[in-house]
Amino acid sequence: MIAFNENSFSFFNVMSRTALSVRFSQLLNDEAMLKTNIVGFSITVIYVSIFFHFVSPDEKFNHLMKILVAAAFIGLMIIYSKVEDPEKVQTRFGFVLTAFIYSLMVMPVIEVKKALYEKCTRHMPFPMIVSGTLVGSCWFLHGIIINNGIVILQNSTMLGLNLVQLSMFVIYPSQPASDTKKEKRKKKAE
Repeated sequence: MIAFNENSFSFFNVMSRTALSVRFSQLLNDEAMLKTNIVGFSITVIYVSIFFHFVSPDEKFNHLMKILVAAAFIGLMIIYSKVEDPEKVQTRFGFVLTAFIYSLMVMPVIEVKKALYEKCTRHMPFPMIVSGTLVGSCWFLHGIIINNGIVILQNSTMLGLNLVQLSMFVIYPSQPASDTKKEKRKKKAE
């Protein structure tokens, strides 16, 4: 049986999302979006290949099965997009893609919860959040330019979450107060 934990779900999700984003770009006939998503998918394939190469032999089968499940799901979604009514396929396919993107957004919410509980941002990846904010802003603007509600919805939600995360860096320090006090004591002792 394939074990899906939080990390492997993210692994499955990213693979599927990048492949489905390529197909969604094709459905929209958006050349710029297609090129960007092909680059994203290529990076994902390279990452998965390197990851799979270095995974322990005991875990290789489980990870191979996750890759195959993702590939089967991607294949089914591509077949669906080819047989669905052309009038409805963009919206329905877009909603499936949005569900994947929202499930990826759950992971940062967990980090916000930790920051609120610990009153520090040590678990939050600042460079990734800044990068996500910039990328989300660009895709949000692109959605406005091409007048596509699904692209706007996906990226406005992501942008909002990233802004909440960035605000945590303004509100809370990077280390808990107790860790900062310990470091000061060490410096005084030296």
